[in-house]
Amino acid sequence: MVMAGTGEIFCLRRLRYAYGMYHQAFRYGVHVATHLSLGLLFLGAGRFTLGTSNAAIACLVTAFFPRFHHVSSDNKSYLQALRHLWVLAVEPRCLVARDVNTCEAVYLPVKITTREGNEKGVSQLISPTLIPDFGRLLSIRVDTPRYWPFFVNLESSPDQKKNLLMNQTLYVKRRTAFLSYTEDPRGSRSLFVRSGSSAGDAATLDFPQLTNARAHPASDLTHFISSFSNDTLFLAFADYFSRDDGATDAERTFHAYCHAALLDSILQDKMETLQSHLALYQYRTQPETAAYFHLRLQDLRFAADFYSKVFDRRFSGRVEHNLRPPLIRENTVSGALQALDRRLEELQLHPKFSKVLVRYARGEPIGETEESEAGELSRCLAWYLTRNSVPSASLLVILRQLARDAYAQCTAQPPPDGTTHLRSLDVGIKEVLRGTGTKMINAFGSGWSGSSLDRIIDAWQGVS
Repeated sequence: MVMAGTGEIFCLRRLRYAYGMYHQAFRYGVHVATHLSLGLLFLGAGRFTLGTSNAAIACLVTAFFPRFHHVSSDNKSYLQALRHLWVLAVEPRCLVARDVNTCEAVYLPVKITTREGNEKGVSQLISPTLIPDFGRLLSIRVDTPRYWPFFVNLESSPDQKKNLLMNQTLYVKRRTAFLSYTEDPRGSRSLFVRSGSSAGDAATLDFPQLTNARAHPASDLTHFISSFSNDTLFLAFADYFSRDDGATDAERTFHAYCHAALLDSILQDKMETLQSHLALYQYRTQPETAAYFHLRLQDLRFAADFYSKVFDRRFSGRVEHNLRPPLIRENTVSGALQALDRRLEELQLHPKFSKVLVRYARGEPIGETEESEAGELSRCLAWYLTRNSVPSASLLVILRQLARDAYAQCTAQPPPDGTTHLRSLDVGIKEVLRGTGTKMINAFGSGWSGSSLDRIIDAWQGVS
């Protein structure tokens, strides 16, 4: 009864020994007990076990009443048909993990949290396995690097608990870079082991540079794809973009980037992110004369602010204890934005850029320059204003006048209506200016940058 439904091998050996024994003292009741034990040990082919409710206990007491007869015809003190009442105490409690793509049962380590009185206990089991009573079951967690993490909170979700009680099935998704535990019990054939480390590929995504793809342990991507994914999109991408036969340094750098992006998509099982990686590379290398350059810059900045300030707090699953990795690494997005910032810093070294920015901050005309030079300065100024979310020139004029009035009003009166701490007053006015300017332009993310605000204030004060 304790080992019901487990099919435990040592218990089976003892029962086989008892089954083969025959002696004059071994009556009919001994054989009945042995056969009942064999049936309980493999109850429902290992998918069922005995319940612990009051009704189940009553049925078990009746079915396994400790009086076994000498002959099969003896029904005077106990009716032999009552031996079958154990059926009413049977419960389906076998948790089976199935691959969501193939619907095949898989071996999978799971962590099960149960309530033990006033305390909680955690058990490490390997599915398919018998789980404790559903009344004591609190949560089930899939915590293994071969499959995507999965967490089921049965305590606060009655619908999931009802569904699990009906099906006893947990659908999981295997990562592309790994084989199942049946095919690779020790994990020695995973793509992480065969490709060495993915740190170098992540660095290539963050900062594209020339690398020797042939020296990489995962240089033959076609072989890896056919071994783990066999996806036609991956195979075509590897054939056309992950090569090392570029004619120029720019082509070879692009092929190295594609090699790293494809390997990252395979390892993380995120095929849809290939297009996003290519878009990031296009944003990184696009000229400032492109038609949609400033719109793409806004998208890139919004993505960088999202992953650095919003994703971990609201979408990472940390609150639900079910961590979810981002679709694109934060460093990859930040690296693309940093590459554009370096180009912008070089353009700001133009001798007339500071004068143009001062005129813009004061609401004055930019001035007359040569046509080619004027176009370059206009593009550079527009790039700078978009990158730092600087308000329009007309709004800057209004903010300048409001800041002057507030400064004069606070310094003209003694405390508590005024102040003598000029440094604290400057800091407070800057914060008000930044908050007001950010709200007026409806900027996403961090809004008006602090460095740009300092530069605009210097322009108001006549500091070039």
